[in-house]
Amino acid sequence: MSGTLLLNSAEWHQQLALLVDKIGSDDFVLQLSAAICSITQYNHIAVYTLSTKEVPTVLFHNLPEQWAKPTFPSYCEGAYLLDPIAQFCFNDAPSGAYHLKDLAPDHFKQSEYFKRYYKNIGLRDESVLLLKLKPDYYIAHSIGHRFSSLGRMNKREQQRLHYATPTLLAICRQHWSSVLNNEKVDDSSAKNIAAAFHQFGAEVLTSREQEIVREVLKGHSNKSIAENLYISFETVKVHRKHINNKLGTSSHAQLFSSFISYLTNSLDQA
Repeated sequence: MSGTLLLNSAEWHQQLALLVDKIGSDDFVLQLSAAICSITQYNHIAVYTLSTKEVPTVLFHNLPEQWAKPTFPSYCEGAYLLDPIAQFCFNDAPSGAYHLKDLAPDHFKQSEYFKRYYKNIGLRDESVLLLKLKPDYYIAHSIGHRFSSLGRMNKREQQRLHYATPTLLAICRQHWSSVLNNEKVDDSSAKNIAAAFHQFGAEVLTSREQEIVREVLKGHSNKSIAENLYISFETVKVHRKHINNKLGTSSHAQLFSSFISYLTNSLDQA
């Protein structure tokens, strides 16, 4: 049954043996998904690259079309810039297994990214196996489910995934190192998107105000922004008032819409 195998069981070791046998083959990720499904309630997997030097590349997924369509194009066209998992990688994250709730900013569910993108892709619970294949280059194995009745992984599942992660990532390293060894990087799109993200509001905002805008867009509260930027809570409030006045916005939704319009226009002109 899905999610019930113990790590000291013969069945689990059989899952690992099958996974090793699939290294380098097209069926590798399907077997990886089957192995993870045998110790957790997760039933979907999406594998993609994350790097500051290139836009994400989707390497594999087993999502039905109804979920794949709203998930991948928008993510690769710029939504990834606000993704907590991507942001974690861009800050030199170590390889490992992480639950989204442990990476997300404190106001993530109040962010427009969550409301306009994340809710639309149907995920009810998500974790990620991050493999740092080389400096500034990650393979993200996003695992999750889309059933509201299941809720989050329970503690036993979290523990099983935690204990299994070193072995799973070692096997994944062997697979992706061989499969992606000769891949060439085209960083032009990533540079354009990253530049647009960092230049948003540059004509009217100070560099500090731009920093705060980026933190707001990612889903940080005023308190979290103050802690991240080592300034006072009141200073953040003053900056946000100035930002709204300068950009002609009065809400997070309007700020997000203004950013998306700027990003779209910047990429069209690139």
